Amino acid sequence: MNNRRQDVIESAHQVFAEKGFRAASIQHILDRSSISKGTLYKYFSSKSDIILAVFQWLNHKIEEARNEVLLYRDPKDLETLKEQVILQIKLLEEYKMFALFQEIFFSDDLELKQYIRQHQLYELKWMHHRLKDIFEEESAPYLLDCAVMVTGMLYMHFRYHSHAPGQPGRDREAVVHYCINRLVELVTQVTKSKEQLLDPVLLDHWAPEATKKMDTLKESVENDLFQLKQAIMKWANEDEQKKHKERLDFLSDELVQQTKPRTFLIESIIESLNLGANPKWQQQLDQFKVSVSTYLKECL
Repeated sequence: MNNRRQDVIESAHQVFAEKGFRAASIQHILDRSSISKGTLYKYFSSKSDIILAVFQWLNHKIEEARNEVLLYRDPKDLETLKEQVILQIKLLEEYKMFALFQEIFFSDDLELKQYIRQHQLYELKWMHHRLKDIFEEESAPYLLDCAVMVTGMLYMHFRYHSHAPGQPGRDREAVVHYCINRLVELVTQVTKSKEQLLDPVLLDHWAPEATKKMDTLKESVENDLFQLKQAIMKWANEDEQKKHKERLDFLSDELVQQTKPRTFLIESIIESLNLGANPKWQQQLDQFKVSVSTYLKECL
């Protein structure tokens, strides 16, 4: 990512976290990032534009952290889901995103409010996808209902738990374990009774952006990148893992975060991966190259 643009995003996040979105000003961000107003407006048109970039950056970091858990854990294990949710909540608190989401949701900025709604739907889709990994096929028709219920339980418990005394870190883990343990009971009950409120196909209607061609291509790139990272972590030695992880992190940032990915740099990094490829992960690398090539053609 462009260093100056990223500097603005990170500085703006610090300002928003300290002052809140409404109280923060462009001048506060300029003072923190030490760049000129002209340079800032080369990358962003408004304060709302900046906080959207901040949310996209932080959500991407959270998604990467959740995916990192899957590199070392069985996706079908319920404890893996608990670990992912605990990590997600920890990062949301650390990045002060709960407070920012709350402030914006009650603001008059329709574009930002729409982003929050779409993000909530994305998170629901993520939970639904993870439940499909964990539970048997016979439960599939009821897993959207269960995803809604466990998401609601987590949200409401954390809302009221924040007012109760105790140690925040321990409380966080206790809430996640409690809610997800109840989830197992919910899935068992609704599967047995065959009760369904929401058909999972509704997710495509609720989040239509996810069905657009560019979003689908980007999702394919992210998935293939994750598969490649898994293979490298499994088969590479420690030095190779470190070297390739830096390259993969750069590719992830460039392909997912940049509105205009720099094709030359991406192709150069992929070529360096290709030169150092192990036959054991060549198939995943080849698939990733195809996804990237298709995506970049659409970006032109």
